[in-house]
Amino acid sequence: MPTTKRTIYLSSTFEDLKEHRKAVFRALRKGGYDVKAMEEYVATDERPVDECLADVEQADIYVGVFSFRYGYVPPKEHRNPEQLFITELEYQQAKASQKPRLVFVAKEDAGFLPKHMDAYTGEGDQGKSIQRLRQSLLTGRMAGQFSTPEDLAKEVLAAVVKHESKDQTPSINAGASRSEVVKPQSRITWDIRTQGAPYPGLLHFTRKYTSVFFGREVEVQEILERFQTLSPPFMIISGDSGIGKSSLVDAGLLPVLEAASVTDAQPTESLRLVPSQRQQPMDALLSVLTPLITKAGRHPDALAKELANAPETLGAHLTAILKEGGSAQRLLLFIDQMEELFTAQDLAQTNQLLSVLYQATQERALEVIGTIRSDHLHFCHRHPEMLRVLNSDGHYALGPVQPYMMQDMIIKPAQAAGLTITESFAKRLIHESEADAANLPLLAFVLNKLFEERLGNELSETAYDTFGGVTGVIAAHVKVVEQNIQDSVKVNPHTVLPDIFQTLVKLH
Repeated sequence: MPTTKRTIYLSSTFEDLKEHRKAVFRALRKGGYDVKAMEEYVATDERPVDECLADVEQADIYVGVFSFRYGYVPPKEHRNPEQLFITELEYQQAKASQKPRLVFVAKEDAGFLPKHMDAYTGEGDQGKSIQRLRQSLLTGRMAGQFSTPEDLAKEVLAAVVKHESKDQTPSINAGASRSEVVKPQSRITWDIRTQGAPYPGLLHFTRKYTSVFFGREVEVQEILERFQTLSPPFMIISGDSGIGKSSLVDAGLLPVLEAASVTDAQPTESLRLVPSQRQQPMDALLSVLTPLITKAGRHPDALAKELANAPETLGAHLTAILKEGGSAQRLLLFIDQMEELFTAQDLAQTNQLLSVLYQATQERALEVIGTIRSDHLHFCHRHPEMLRVLNSDGHYALGPVQPYMMQDMIIKPAQAAGLTITESFAKRLIHESEADAANLPLLAFVLNKLFEERLGNELSETAYDTFGGVTGVIAAHVKVVEQNIQDSVKVNPHTVLPDIFQTLVKLH
């Protein structure tokens, strides 16, 4: 187990090694390593090959997995004069950067599908190219071999641990041990001067925070794999309150889906619907659709009347609106906090909206991803279409945050912003947050406060002790809120808050 998180770059072709990559990713993350892989990439101004090679250069260890596919060959002008495929380019970059290279080659009888075996069925030079590379790797260096995803995961983890046991890398900073200081990454993806804190505080991670959203990579990958083959494309993600459902979709899942749509030449329009923004559910939907409706040359009020008379025509209208608007071919609706449909709305209208949305996904007029608190799933049990979703791959239950995930949530945004934090302090924050591990917004709120009180570029444990830790930060914030209430309404908050909270309670 590494004392300081080491970054491992996982290199391979994708479609043929999807399950193998997943197994390796899980094994390394559970082993305490930070894994950089193509699944994390989102749309940027950088060319893919430039971003990949930069990440190889910055990683501590390169892990290359090679099967029987040659894969994508970037154009010559994209730093590829020899016309190598991107996985071989990454291997050559690791070699040039003198990175530790751990290489694994699929056995001849590993059972890959013929369509994934360019060495035997590839057109042109691809079959010859991958065969050349395989022979070079097997004869020219100590390459491991594998058959199943489980075999590969065990081999990779064992090789990494063995390499780490031999590594005598000196301390990161003079006077500080490797286990104490976490070094900021060299590629800064978050500018604190213009973007502020890399933590959202009590709010969820929105699209703005995509570049500093970490810790949920495994879940994002699993959901992506399900959603991309889901029919109809309607998914419900459930979990406890405060577990990070909204952040996972808004900052983790949607940016990857949008980036993939660019590659597939299917521009995607994604919309976020929060049911409580309007009194009636259909009104809430129309409010987020309004920009698309007007862009298509239609009037929202006219569409509202048509849907009131024939709600089942929603799919046809959406298809026409996208075609007439001209900028998107795919519509993705994110229903955030679905429980609000059942607790704050007319239940008959809610049921009707969910039915027509489900029908529209069957018509491929849109795709839907919804998040809901697990203690409200029983409402979906009573709705026939939502019950079908729950009984299919369309339901993903988001589990509790593990300590290694929380460590990423604390340390990696700081690194991306050029900040430093001691690993022992991060572990203390994790320990003191475990009493309420489902309340990630509180942890982000504390980290936001640490950012405000930082010493230079350091998130300081001294400052944390000064304001009394997690409970001290929250207590101070409560006092500010209470004072604001008293100043604005001239009433003691302790006399009005109980009545306010009672109005928010709804029994079912």
